[in-house]
Amino acid sequence: EVLRFGKLLAGWSKTRQSPVLLSCLGGEPFAWPYLLDVLTDLKVNGLGTSVTTNGRLLSAGRYSLDEICAGLSEITISIDGHGAVHDNSRGETDLYRRVTAYLRELSIRPISPYLRVNILLTTASLPSFARIVQDCIEVGVSEISFNTLWLPPDHPLSHLKPRLEDFVRFEEVLGDVRRRFAGVCAILGSTRYMSRLVEYCSGHPVFVPDCHPGQRTLFIDTAGRAAPCAYTTAEYGIDIASITQVDDLDRIPAIFQQMRLETIASACQDCPETNVFGKFDVPI
Repeated sequence: EVLRFGKLLAGWSKTRQSPVLLSCLGGEPFAWPYLLDVLTDLKVNGLGTSVTTNGRLLSAGRYSLDEICAGLSEITISIDGHGAVHDNSRGETDLYRRVTAYLRELSIRPISPYLRVNILLTTASLPSFARIVQDCIEVGVSEISFNTLWLPPDHPLSHLKPRLEDFVRFEEVLGDVRRRFAGVCAILGSTRYMSRLVEYCSGHPVFVPDCHPGQRTLFIDTAGRAAPCAYTTAEYGIDIASITQVDDLDRIPAIFQQMRLETIASACQDCPETNVFGKFDVPI
């Protein structure tokens, strides 16, 4: 079913002359044993392919560099902190060093996936943000994004949620890092995205009247439900088995828009979908 729907996306991309990136998220995508077989097939069919991974299985040598390059257009490694902070978060010693070394090996290949890193901003990782960026650039990473944990106040990990004063300092560090590495590495995140993170850390809910659902992104969960984002599958999920033609894909935004007019999903009252706020935008 993944292959079928992926090839439908590739067909839409060719017919509509618009690129599509199929990005596999987690959990950990490489825990699915068919991942690279499927993505290699879809990449041959003209679809952009991407994985966001913790890098544990890659750095352990589970897959060859040739297999990764054949199956992926881009790869994103999740980093939870510098050195031991990352290792402690992932429960595995020496993982930070292994993962960054793996990125270096990929970067020197004649043909390599586009290399990205996503940095998790926590009270433990924020002080070392600039060091992580420096390490990433040294091993050949082309693009860096960041986000924080989206947690309710009573969550066991809520102590890792940055405070408002942490983000005030982070904005200064971010500006400095962007100036230092301008033209070398794209450090993503719009001004609106930074404002959203500040609102979140301040405890201020943000309602989005219209996110234009389904026009730019489509989220599909492991049950095969397509929705505007990961937080709205219960209210707006569409069984992808019912999507069989290119024209069906064209109709999805209107379907989502009608669903949203009838019912506002609970998550929309305080939108946690970072894409809506420009997490992956290149700052101007």
